[in-house]
Amino acid sequence: MRILSRAALIGAAAIAMGALPAAAQNVTFTTIGSFAGPGCSAFVSPTPNTCTQAGGWSITFLNGSGNAVAPTGIDLGQFSVTCSLASCSPPSAIAAGTTFTLTINQTNPSPGTAGFTGSLQGNIGFNPDNSTLTWITTGGVVTIGNVVYTLVTDNFASCQNIALCINIASPNSGANPANPNTTTVKAFVVTPEPSSIALMATGIFGLVPVAMFRRRRR
Repeated sequence: MRILSRAALIGAAAIAMGALPAAAQNVTFTTIGSFAGPGCSAFVSPTPNTCTQAGGWSITFLNGSGNAVAPTGIDLGQFSVTCSLASCSPPSAIAAGTTFTLTINQTNPSPGTAGFTGSLQGNIGFNPDNSTLTWITTGGVVTIGNVVYTLVTDNFASCQNIALCINIASPNSGANPANPNTTTVKAFVVTPEPSSIALMATGIFGLVPVAMFRRRRR
C-alpha cells in the first residue's frame, strides 16, 4: 500500500509538470547528506556521517549524483538504516533534536548550491509495522539558476496528513530481508519558463489534498 500510494502521487505530479512549458536541458548534480544531533558523528564533507541511537540502530545517508534531461524525476540519494534483531526490539526513538540536511551541488546548466533541511522524528524497530521514523522538511522546492527541484513527499503511513514528510523504512526480516534497509529520496527537476515556476509549485502541492481525499473515500 505504501509503494502504491507514493507511486500514484508521483504519477499525478508528473502529469501536472508535463502540462507546463519547459525547456529540455541537461542537469548535472551531486548531493551530500548530513545529520546533526545527539549520537551523530562529526560531519566532514563529503563523507556521510552516522547517527547511532540508544536502541542500537544507526542511520546514515548514501550520497547521490545524476546527469538528467529535465523535466524528469531524479534520485537525490538514500537513507540507510541498520540494526541487529536484538537491538531493535523493542522499537526505540531517534534522539530529540536530530536534524538532517540534504545539499544539492549543481554544475550544469549553471553552478550553484541549495538544499532541504528538516527534523527526524519517530522510532525504528526490526519490522516496518513497528517503525514510524520520518524526515519532515521545512520546504519542498529549491531553485538553482533556472532549475527547480521539487521534493517528492509522502501522505501515507506515519506521514499521513503531515506536509513535506518522507517515511524512512526500517530493516526487516520478512520474505525479502533487508538490513540495512534504504529509502530513496526523490525529486522532480524542471527548467520551466520563468512565468511557469509559481504555477508548477502550486500545482504539485495542490495534489496532496487530492490524495488525502481519495484515501478517505476508500
